[in-house]
Amino acid sequence: ILTTAEFLYSTSITHWIGGGRAAHAQVLTRRLGLLGSDNLTGVINRIEVLPQDHLATVSPCDRSYVQQETQAVIASWLTALSCPVFNRPSAIALAGQMLGQVVWENHATACGLPVVERPFGIDGDDPPPLVPARSVIVFNGKAIGAGLDPATAAACCRLAHHTGLDLVEIALNHHDGRDVFVNATPLANLVAGGRALASAIARACAGEVR
Repeated sequence: ILTTAEFLYSTSITHWIGGGRAAHAQVLTRRLGLLGSDNLTGVINRIEVLPQDHLATVSPCDRSYVQQETQAVIASWLTALSCPVFNRPSAIALAGQMLGQVVWENHATACGLPVVERPFGIDGDDPPPLVPARSVIVFNGKAIGAGLDPATAAACCRLAHHTGLDLVEIALNHHDGRDVFVNATPLANLVAGGRALASAIARACAGEVR
C-alpha cells in the first residue's frame, strides 16, 4: 500500500512521454523503493484528494495553479503505467468518478436500480439519505455480494460500466419489497469483498480473462 502523501512527497517522480519510446512511469519512494512500469503488476487507484500541506505558504492564486498542474501530472503518470490500473483517472477526479448524490441517483435510475424519491429543498440542501443495509462490490464487471438477486446484480454491473469504473461499492437498502440504491463510491471497502474480491483482483493483475 502506497499512500497518496508517500507518492506525492517521494524522492522522485519520473514520467516519459513521446521521444520515440513508449510512455513510461516510475516513482522512487523512501519506504518501498522504485515502483513503476517495470515492476508493478496492478494498481488499485484510490487517490481522492492530493495533500496540500506543502502549499501552506503559497498565495491562493498560485496554489490553485500548482494543484491543477500536479493533478494533471499524476493523472498522466497513472495512465502511462503499462500494468492494469483499476479506476483510472478521469476528467472529474483522480480516482475515476467522485460524484454527488443526485448524480449517482440519476445514473442508478438509468441503469435499472430503483431510487426512493425524496424531496429536495430550494436552498440546495440534500435530504437525509437512506441508511445502507448492505453493499455490493462490482469489480471488472462482476458483482460480489451475498444473496444477490440476479436483476440487482446486473443493474449494479451496468452502473459500474455506465460510470466507467472498474471497482465500485454500491450501497443498497430494501424498500417496498425491492432493493433500492442508496449511494456509491469508487473507494470501495476491499475488506468487505473478502476472498472473492481478492481472488478476482489477483487474477486481473495476472492477466487472466475474467
